[in-house]
Amino acid sequence: TWRSPIEVRADPTVGSRDASGLRFARWFTGWFFKNGGPSSNPIRFLVSSNTASLQATFARIPTLRLSTNVDPPVEVMVGGRNQQLPMAVYVCIGGWTGCPISAGGTIELSAPEVQPDRYRRGVRYRFQRWGDGEPRTHSYAVPSDVSDNGVEFKLHVGKEFELKTKSVGEGVIEVTPPSADGYYADGARVNLQASPADGWSFVNWNRDLDGSYPNVAFSMDRFRQVGALFTRARRLWPGSPLSFDLDATNYTYFPYLDEHAFYVDVPPGATELALSAAISTPSVDLDLYVRRGAELERDFEQTADYRDDGNGSLREVVITRQSDPPLRPGPYFVALVSRTPFTAIRGRISARVEGSGPEPPDISATPRALTFVAPANADPHPQRIELVNSGQEDLRFTLGSATTWLGAEPGLGIVRGGESVTIEVAPRSAGLQVGHYTAQLTVTAQGSATEPAPAGESEDSGDALATVEVTFVKLPAN
Repeated sequence: TWRSPIEVRADPTVGSRDASGLRFARWFTGWFFKNGGPSSNPIRFLVSSNTASLQATFARIPTLRLSTNVDPPVEVMVGGRNQQLPMAVYVCIGGWTGCPISAGGTIELSAPEVQPDRYRRGVRYRFQRWGDGEPRTHSYAVPSDVSDNGVEFKLHVGKEFELKTKSVGEGVIEVTPPSADGYYADGARVNLQASPADGWSFVNWNRDLDGSYPNVAFSMDRFRQVGALFTRARRLWPGSPLSFDLDATNYTYFPYLDEHAFYVDVPPGATELALSAAISTPSVDLDLYVRRGAELERDFEQTADYRDDGNGSLREVVITRQSDPPLRPGPYFVALVSRTPFTAIRGRISARVEGSGPEPPDISATPRALTFVAPANADPHPQRIELVNSGQEDLRFTLGSATTWLGAEPGLGIVRGGESVTIEVAPRSAGLQVGHYTAQLTVTAQGSATEPAPAGESEDSGDALATVEVTFVKLPAN
């Protein structure tokens, strides 16, 4: 199927009449690998063309295997040629000839100081060190006593993510600590402060961040785009009507963020929002426009998600979970559109919110059990679970375990209502003896992800929603 994922593993023991001493060396293809280099095994990619050719090369010649500490492909110069890691270079030993390098010889290696991820926006890699501690560009000396199994040499890089911010309305987003180019090291803690201009107020965060607290902190674990919404509109509380007095003008529109506009904050669990404008000025034409505020942009102010442009002295918009688009938690903005120029229009606007309170979190984890087997000198390959949020409310989740040898990535985050997230789970075998281990991976949630946890409150508090049983068998070293 188009864009479906495929994993291909090279195995010299399948279909070979004599596999003794035969080892996988590299793939040959016309593609660039998005999830590794030409010597990754297995290799994973997406079907993106009508025909594809993938050739595996096996050899009994030892190889210099150049690898890296991250999964996506990292590019370096090897012997003057640009290559993706991991990759293998044939090494001649004894009287063999024709290899790019011989045992005891040298090969030129050069890694860039910083390089962007070719396939992922807002991700880049910064040089940290080569396995021998030498600088970015140097001659690597291949050991003279290379065995038939070859030798591995690793490049260590640090992952960095970009943070992009954008304000809608009059206000600024202050980022601490500041970054000259917007990039931060993986796991760096960042604080955002939304500061409105005079006469404006902060409404909420949007895009890759939720909530209405003006000061938030989070870890940079991925590329993030964060928007802050500022407004001069008056807040409309359910059950507390406000009056409006539109001046006589020669234009017909009052924007959503203007002081003539209103907004109401819909709480989680609400099932219906009703907005009513009672017009006291006779014989005028006034429309009621409503937009959800999470993605409100100035370029689209004259559009409406919902509207009432009828006749008479009452305009009303009712939004439910069955509406198109459906009712969701967060701010909704109300604009009054006058179709009667040069006439002052007066009236009252009110809001009503109905609902039974927040819905119970509904998260499931599949599969419910994982088994890992690995020799003592290696960590097992990660496996994946899916966290599925079957409810309509966004949830902030945390994964944890009572053991120190079990890890999950990402360990916390937000799963949108009706959507899922993929989690990679893997045991860490360091420090464990050969044997059989069991553990439980627990998924908890705070309930609502519309606002980050207040300062001083732990993000991992919440109700236990799902568990995954994990078994790890550590075998003796080969």
